[in-house]
Amino acid sequence: MRHDVPLPHAMTDRLTSASGDLKVRESWVTLEVENGEGQHLTVQRWAKSDEYDTNLIRTWDGRALSDPDDRGHQRDTYARLRGAARSEAGFLNVLELFLGWQLPALTRADSTTAKLYPEMVFPLFFVEQKRGWSAIQAQMPPYAGMPEPRLRAVEFTLAMDFYERSRKRRQLGEQIDQLAGDWKRLVGEFRARLDGTGLRVQGLPDVAQRTWPAEVPPTLLAGETEGWRSLSQEKAALQERFAGLTAAPTPSSDEAAATARAKLTASQEGLVRMLDAATQLEHETRDDRAQIEALHHRLEAIDEDIRQSSDAATLTKLGGEHEFAVLDGECPTCHQQVGASLLASTDGPAMTAQENVRYLREQRGTFEAMLGEAQGAAAAKSERITALRERMVAAQDDIRSLRATLTSPSNAPSEAVIAEKIHIRERLNRYARIDQQLSGLNVDLEAVSERYASARRELDDLPADSLSDADKVKLRLLEDHLVEQLAAYGLNSLRPDEISISPEKYVPTREGYDLGFDLSASDNIRVIWAYLLSLLELGAEMPTNHPGLLMFDEPRQQDADRVSMAALIQRAAQSAARGQQVVFATSEPRESLDRMVAGLDSKLLDFGDDFILKPLS
Repeated sequence: MRHDVPLPHAMTDRLTSASGDLKVRESWVTLEVENGEGQHLTVQRWAKSDEYDTNLIRTWDGRALSDPDDRGHQRDTYARLRGAARSEAGFLNVLELFLGWQLPALTRADSTTAKLYPEMVFPLFFVEQKRGWSAIQAQMPPYAGMPEPRLRAVEFTLAMDFYERSRKRRQLGEQIDQLAGDWKRLVGEFRARLDGTGLRVQGLPDVAQRTWPAEVPPTLLAGETEGWRSLSQEKAALQERFAGLTAAPTPSSDEAAATARAKLTASQEGLVRMLDAATQLEHETRDDRAQIEALHHRLEAIDEDIRQSSDAATLTKLGGEHEFAVLDGECPTCHQQVGASLLASTDGPAMTAQENVRYLREQRGTFEAMLGEAQGAAAAKSERITALRERMVAAQDDIRSLRATLTSPSNAPSEAVIAEKIHIRERLNRYARIDQQLSGLNVDLEAVSERYASARRELDDLPADSLSDADKVKLRLLEDHLVEQLAAYGLNSLRPDEISISPEKYVPTREGYDLGFDLSASDNIRVIWAYLLSLLELGAEMPTNHPGLLMFDEPRQQDADRVSMAALIQRAAQSAARGQQVVFATSEPRESLDRMVAGLDSKLLDFGDDFILKPLS
């Protein structure tokens, strides 16, 4: 659980031996393991070394401990560092491949993904003496942000269909969220390109669609003083004007003077009208913003009223009372003074707190709709203001050109006509580029829409989040094994048949509640024995990811009686016939152990009274 070496001082500092205390210079652990395919792997890790870091793990293919001649390819790996679960040089990756596991990726609270690390699964196979017997999976590593690691570990170990469906559901949910984000980004980028162009797009949704293109495709609109018209109409008018200017010879300043004066007057008047319209729209936009702010405040007040009314409804349901503040002569909503005629009491029935909550929620829906309309109106007016400003800049350019025409030599070409042709050509080119960008956007959105619709269909077709028939069979068999063992181990606090496996948490419960204080300390140990051994036994009956290995460090905790311990050893010894392995480490007296293992298929390694750890020389 920590980065310190989880070993006693005899491995890291000072070793007590027959010749006295010795300073530890170097220590390591070497382990030889075999998987279900008959392949062997030997691993070595240093607990203390001046040469090797404790995060280095050296591996050999083959039986390097029991048969040094079988020592195969040497490979150095690492643990407890970034990449250890995914990199080829990471030990967790090597271990996962050796076990034949496919550990899933889980989504953290911060939306990043990480594997269900082997350390999160191994508390179901190994119980350490000092802290491991306090609860099932007591040594679960505290990886921050990992969602319900205990449940995920059991689901993976049992290879539950529910787990696979949940994983697929999470995966599809993440894919849908990503595609929705891609859609929103593409639309947002296109809208940003329209800023300052005097154009707006209509019929382009901000949320992802299952079908695209839509029956009514998005339309570009050009802003006018009186409103909006389609870009196709705007382009047609500009092209007609440009054709007229191009067909006629460019007049001289003298020839264009009369026309220029009329146009100058019209342009100045048009500029004034546009300025007035923009000013009016800005006033209306400020009013809209004030209304939006007021609606936000109103929604906050309604939320507070809902909270208070919900509290009142809850207290009333529980038989309590709730005091409402009464504001004499003041409206509780807008806090304005209310005339006395409006404060008279009525004989009609008052709404209950629950009825008040329903009424307030209906009000909230109404105000939310009003807020959406106000925000839409404000956005449309802002777009019109942008379009008007662009028109005003163009009008100012026309006015300057017309004035230049009127002050130019009489035989010079009309600057106003030339400037107008250039201006029209620039606008048509800009509109053509935006049209192309909208076509490209439709292609991109169609690709996103197809993948979005496919992911949504796949998600809709998934069965509901409930246990499959196979999952129910596994949990029922797990419960049968558990109850049978608890009876054999002599559970005292409860009747064994009162305990069941929770279909939500997959752990032993009583009448749907965690066992908690219902058990004595020794019975809690018996439950841990029975549950972990039941997981092992189930792995021989149905397809699971259990590795077929279970290790108990000092299982006789809390003075569990020897009769229970003997029953545990007798049950565990049956694992050999199933090709499984149970390892006990215990300081139980040899005479007692001999009686417990008599006649069982077991192997007992007795280290005697001497220290297990010894100096090499």
